[in-house]
Amino acid sequence: MHLFLPRPLGDDLAVDSKLIYSALSTGRAFLAFEHYRPVDGFFCAIVGREEEPIALPGDTVRYSPHMELQVKLPHKAGLRVLRAGEEVFKQEIISLHLPLYSEGAYRLEVFLEGRYWIITNPFFVTRGSDQYPSEKDARSEQEAKASGFSSAKGGFNVQ
Repeated sequence: MHLFLPRPLGDDLAVDSKLIYSALSTGRAFLAFEHYRPVDGFFCAIVGREEEPIALPGDTVRYSPHMELQVKLPHKAGLRVLRAGEEVFKQEIISLHLPLYSEGAYRLEVFLEGRYWIITNPFFVTRGSDQYPSEKDARSEQEAKASGFSSAKGGFNVQ
């Protein structure tokens, strides 16, 4: 498991423990099967108009026009983007800029030679009122919150 942290880990166990527990409790993580290939250089985020990351896996963000999902892989691989469990994109890529046109819970699955390589926690994109567009999406968020995930924002270092 890899975590998105606000800064690299240091020498202070108390501080580092808080960073790790915060990333775990907010769902800022992805699973990687590195015995296939290392994931150094993997990046995924929802970006806004200014191309700045506004959400990482585990985060909740309000939908706005010009949002896109950005993905950078260290090696060319198959990528599936799921929204509310339904496939919305599938292609072999090394990088992706996918415009987001609707609310929902978005998750990534990356494959090497037909096997799972990287699986992210979902990004939760809500309407302006923070209400989900479907009952299925609402259940996904409720399940995530029950697991300890929240919508807190944070950093972009992968550990």
